[in-house]
Amino acid sequence: MSESLLQLLNYFLLAGIYLFLFVVTRVAVRELKPQPVTIVGAPNEPFEPKPKQIKQKTSGPALLGLSPEAIAGERFEVEAESTLGRAPACTISLTHDTFISQVHVRLTKQNKNLFIEDLQSTNGTLLNNKKLEGLTRLKKGDRVTIGRSVFEVVK
Repeated sequence: MSESLLQLLNYFLLAGIYLFLFVVTRVAVRELKPQPVTIVGAPNEPFEPKPKQIKQKTSGPALLGLSPEAIAGERFEVEAESTLGRAPACTISLTHDTFISQVHVRLTKQNKNLFIEDLQSTNGTLLNNKKLEGLTRLKKGDRVTIGRSVFEVVK
């Protein structure tokens, strides 16, 4: 190979490395930056974090924590519209898992059906070990993986 061709290949390699570093930095900054959270309710109501939900018998679809140990056996009731993420303003706030985005998914309950939608999270959401695409109806027994946390849909 000629010396000029090798020099050109070196420039392309260097440009690829810089592009990779730029993308990694952009994702890291976007994940660390506080994201706006839409809170459903009256705008003048003071925000009070919801107490951690305790396992209880209720009707309607819910998520049962399977792993890790911090949420194992815990039942998370879903309201008409709930958000799940690390942000304290989320309806279901999971601060133990750093692989969960600030506002990771939206859960919507219509009649007795439960729907889930990934909110463009960094690490995505898995439904029965397949990547979640768009608004999807959940059925009893479905397994939802968000970050490193695994949930089962229960009714």
